[in-house]
Amino acid sequence: MKANNKIKFWLLKQLLKKKAPPRVPMSGVEAKNNDYYVVIVSGEEEEKYLLEGIDSTQKVFNVKEPDQNKKYTIEKNLEIGDETLESHFKVTHYYKNLRTTYENLYSVLFSYITKSGKIEMNIRILWDAIQQKFFNLRPLKEKKDRMDLLRWLINEDRRKRSLEDNCQFTKVEFNVLQILNDSNKSYRWMFHSKGKRAQADLKSYLDSLVYSEDITEPTTLEKYTVLPKAVITLEEYDEAERRHKETKRVFWILAGLTGFLFLGTIFLAATAFQSFRMYVESFF
Repeated sequence: MKANNKIKFWLLKQLLKKKAPPRVPMSGVEAKNNDYYVVIVSGEEEEKYLLEGIDSTQKVFNVKEPDQNKKYTIEKNLEIGDETLESHFKVTHYYKNLRTTYENLYSVLFSYITKSGKIEMNIRILWDAIQQKFFNLRPLKEKKDRMDLLRWLINEDRRKRSLEDNCQFTKVEFNVLQILNDSNKSYRWMFHSKGKRAQADLKSYLDSLVYSEDITEPTTLEKYTVLPKAVITLEEYDEAERRHKETKRVFWILAGLTGFLFLGTIFLAATAFQSFRMYVESFF
């Protein structure tokens, strides 16, 4: 075995000591303990194998190749030798809630020895925590009421349809997470102190719009679509708001005129009283 391949073999043994489980949590408390590696080796004719272990007695790599569903389930062995070690290796490092992919073993070796990969990811985690801290200091952007939400849904539906070639046949779907992401221009609302409350409020607004038949009932993926009746509902609401504002404007105009007439009446009464008083005093 060549000297450089001996180094690769040593590195692979170290990586397999931290082999990733079938499911790697990428969020929550569980993600804090992540420090796993996934190694994919490409064989001849572009086959890809998932490295599972090393059988030193038989001098083979235990690997799995993908089945028809592209899941690594078929067990196979690859001979430990220069030919295999000179194949293309792709390594993914899962560290806490981040992951980094390396396209060759030399990059992994440098990162493994110098710990540069972990240092970089720790800096990214720290910077992300600082950004989240500042994000939590400001209030979340939420829809004020169900009509505000309905207006936003209609506008977004029109905007997204206009981006498609066959806009009249385009089906635009929405869900709670997407609406809050778009409203706050970030996914950080999930970690905000009022994130769950905002999610519950938005869900109740959407349910009320379903009840009034302005949007469809949610699918199994909790996705909604806007119905044509939503435009009618919004136009009726805008018309009612316009009439309400007009009524208020007329009310304040009448109130102002009434006040002006009242003050004018008082002024005329005071003037008349003063004239009468002067007339009476002229006889004495």
